[in-house]
Order: sequence, then structure tokens, then C-alpha cells
Amino acid sequence: MMEKKSIIKTIFVFAIILAIGISIIAMNKFKYSLDYSKNVRLEVYMGKNFEIDDIKSIANEIFSGKEVILQKAGAFQDGISITLREINEEQKEAFVTKLNEKYETELTVEDIEVYYNSNVRGRDLIQLYYIVVGIAGVLILVFFGVRYHSLGTTKVIGAVLGITLLGEILYLTLISIFNVQINNTTIASMIAIILFVFAYLISNYEKRIKVK
Repeated sequence: MMEKKSIIKTIFVFAIILAIGISIIAMNKFKYSLDYSKNVRLEVYMGKNFEIDDIKSIANEIFSGKEVILQKAGAFQDGISITLREINEEQKEAFVTKLNEKYETELTVEDIEVYYNSNVRGRDLIQLYYIVVGIAGVLILVFFGVRYHSLGTTKVIGAVLGITLLGEILYLTLISIFNVQINNTTIASMIAIILFVFAYLISNYEKRIKVK
């Protein structure tokens, strides 16, 4: 009887925490990093070797205070790819002028290839991973159910789902509250949380079946 009351209390607390977390996530929009947001990508063919640090210095001067992703482009790494949230014609002109001064080229604004990218929606990110994660999840649940059936298959699977879900909701809630950008690192951290939960539960259940 006491055990049943304890389980009910635990479920109730979990439900309250999940409800609060989901409410906070629903009220606060996630902030996405530049590569997942609406952005503009410029590509410039230089046709000669250049130092990426020099290009970064030019970009910092022209796009001061703006988030910029800069890298070499092209099969021979003789092009520049620069991504930012927005750019105007004056900045394009200034960027080309600085490149010409630095490398004695004769580039014009027309030599810049401009690509406008729409933002990536949260559900689009999920769709990139849901098949792999779904298959892996089913296999893991089967493993837990079979390996620890002596502890109660339903209880074990319920605990795995509940604790994993709770961990992810709490993590997303903190991201939402502190306005942390969604990027490759935060996505990797979500996977790391799941792995940590699995490792903890396996360790816990192994000890329990040894006691039995």
C-alpha cells in the first residue's frame, strides 16, 4: 500500500514538472543559431590563395557586431563563403573593396553569389533524426524490457520513458528560460542526456537484479 502511494506521488510530481516545463517552452520561443535561422550566404571566388584570418579581419570590420560564419569554399579552397543574418548593398560594396585592396583583385559586387536561406523549424530538425532515434529507442526499450523483466517489464519501460522525457523537458525548459541558442552543441547535449539516463538506469537495474 505504501509502495503504491509512493508511486502515485512520484507520477504526480513528474506530471507537475512536465506541465510547468511544457508551459514555459510554449510561452518562450526558442532562439536558433545563425546556421539554423533565416540567413544570407555570400560566395566569392578569389582565384588565388588567401588566409582565412585576413578575411575574418575584413568581415569583423565591415560587419562589426554581427554574427558571422566564415569559411573557405570551392574544390580548391580558393573561394570565400560567408553567412550572416542580413546584408545591404553598401556592406557588399565595402567587402569587395577591402578584398580588392588586400589581394589586388578586380572583384565587383556582381561577382558575389548571394543565397537566401529560410529558417529551419523545430519540427524540421526533429524530422532529420526521428527515424534513427525512433528505431534506436524501440531497440533500447526492448533491451530494458527483456534484460530486466524480473523487475517488471511495464515498470522498467515506464521508468525509462518517464525519466528520459523528464530530463529532456527540463533541459529544453532551461534552454528556453536562459535564451540559449539551438545549435549542433545543444542537439548533441540532448542526445548526451538520453545516454546518461540509460547508463544510470542500467547501473541501477544491474544492482537490483544482483540483489534479487
